[in-house]
Amino acid sequence: MNRKYSGSHPNSEEQNSKNNLSQAEARLILYNDDENEFSYVISCITEILNCDLQQAEQLTLIAHYKGSITIKTGSTGSLLKLSDLLKAKGLISAVHQNDQK
Repeated sequence: MNRKYSGSHPNSEEQNSKNNLSQAEARLILYNDDENEFSYVISCITEILNCDLQQAEQLTLIAHYKGSITIKTGSTGSLLKLSDLLKAKGLISAVHQNDQK
């Protein structure tokens, strides 16, 4: 590849950064609770987020020890749907808007 010409517009990095912010405008937070077993929470996360077992285990442990964890970022609408699915399973979750600067 020729390093002198990358084919990108000088402001393309700034534009890409803005696009990424708009695509990840919110965070889905999972909160720790004292009601559900680890195995149940792990199974709910793998089912709803379609992630692998190891990732679900890590998310569950972090939520347990830290009190909460961001489990997904994206558009508010899609995250609200996922949050509703988690809540229907008895888990505590919420969608928070990212701070726009």
